Amino acid sequence: MQHVLRDQGMLNVGLRLTRQNREVARELAVRLGCVAPALGRAALSQLGRRLTCGVLLRASWEQAPQPWNRVVLSKDRDRLGVPRAELHWRMGDLERSSARNAALMLAAECARRGVGRVRLDDWVLSRGAFPADDEIKGNHHMGGTRMSRDARRGVVDAYCRVHGCANLFVAGSSVFPSGGATNPTLTIVQLALRLADHLTRPARAQAIA
Repeated sequence: MQHVLRDQGMLNVGLRLTRQNREVARELAVRLGCVAPALGRAALSQLGRRLTCGVLLRASWEQAPQPWNRVVLSKDRDRLGVPRAELHWRMGDLERSSARNAALMLAAECARRGVGRVRLDDWVLSRGAFPADDEIKGNHHMGGTRMSRDARRGVVDAYCRVHGCANLFVAGSSVFPSGGATNPTLTIVQLALRLADHLTRPARAQAIA
């Protein structure tokens, strides 16, 4: 799969199918009949059988790390006088094309095998803005203190230690150089365990490392 992503110039993408109820499947079959009558009739004839006749395709994809996507301190303050966090975040053409290409590859394979057809929303096909609801974003803010050997390109080193500080460490998804396309929890736990092991090693061993 990695060679496909590389050849297509895509970010990491995950696709999943969610089964729809019979009424949704029937509506999809009726709509299909408007543009492909024979195919629509065939789909409607299958609704009485124990088949998955309608599914919703969902995608989750990596966001390219960009300098303009960041968390900064706002001029607004809370009731204790502490500056609030301000999120600067937007997606671009690479994110859209990655999701589109992955969906089109699945659509081509479904058509080749004769197991179904895929209809993409207009925004996936570069028509219109990204949706503004929660379907287009997650609740995982990652990469704000990204990891790098070079202090000019990151905030923490390979052991999550902040560059230039001997006793300041960060454990969390903010150290991810890239967000990926899957849930980050297991990676966060692994990083935390690795950091805990590093901090509990004798000082001499840490200095050698």
